[in-house]
Amino acid sequence: RPYVTLYEEALPDGAYEHAVNAIAHADLLIIAGTSLRVYPAAGLIRFFRGKHIVVINREEIGVSLNAEEDLFICGSLGEVIEELSAHN
Repeated sequence: RPYVTLYEEALPDGAYEHAVNAIAHADLLIIAGTSLRVYPAAGLIRFFRGKHIVVINREEIGVSLNAEEDLFICGSLGEVIEELSAHN
């Protein structure tokens, strides 16, 4: 079994609290490959207090971005990663 939580499964003990703590202390938040419509993960963004957000997704996700500080990359996560890898 892969080390993932599948849809409708309970999160491992402490996972949510650990995510909240990590996001609350991050300077940069990368949101990738998600519509942010499934909770509890979708609610984690409210804990972010940092300065920069990068969104990589096929469609906009309803997050207000600051045009000067944040970045939205429209595309599939796999394609974006492949393109970035090609430039290294």
